[in-house]
Amino acid sequence: MWTLFTAMFVHAGWIHLLGNMLFLYVFGNNIEDQFGRVHYLAFYVLGGAASTYAFAWANPTASGPLVGASGAIAAVLGAYAYLFPQARVTLLVPFLWFLPLRVPAWLVLGFWFVMQLPEFQQTIGVAGSSDVAYYAHVSGFVLGLLYAAVVVGRGPGGRGRGREREKETERELERERERGEGAAAGPLWPDYRGAEPDDPYGQYHR
Repeated sequence: MWTLFTAMFVHAGWIHLLGNMLFLYVFGNNIEDQFGRVHYLAFYVLGGAASTYAFAWANPTASGPLVGASGAIAAVLGAYAYLFPQARVTLLVPFLWFLPLRVPAWLVLGFWFVMQLPEFQQTIGVAGSSDVAYYAHVSGFVLGLLYAAVVVGRGPGGRGRGREREKETERELERERERGEGAAAGPLWPDYRGAEPDDPYGQYHR
């Protein structure tokens, strides 16, 4: 049973590891802010375990080892696609050198998702690798998206950490008014209510 969880921290090589960590670095911080640390950790680990079971269900005769964090990270990507679809993601397009291009997250993650489908790979003539557990990617993404939609909810009024922080902000402002302190005192809190599509974290205020 332990290998179901420890396999998420084992990778086939440096490219496998660094690729997963890049996706986690780019998309994971927003989800952690929205969920909270403990909720995010539980979501990540359970998402990886669920995608592993989904792969096993779809491939009952597979006998090789299944390693990597891709299933868990795919769950994070699915949650991000639902919660922050309009957030801008910077891509480095190899044109002459590397041309930075900012596009909506739904476009980036939607393209990533369809590229995990072997049927789509065959349609466009891309040779998929037999060593990649594409079904774990697909199932992890779908599970993460459904979890965000059903359990968390979208936007500042959702049932995730963003709503809790909004309440904390209101309580902090009320305490400042009671103390008669100005805007120069107190910590900064993210205001998700004023978030723009280009800035999913929102504007900061006291």
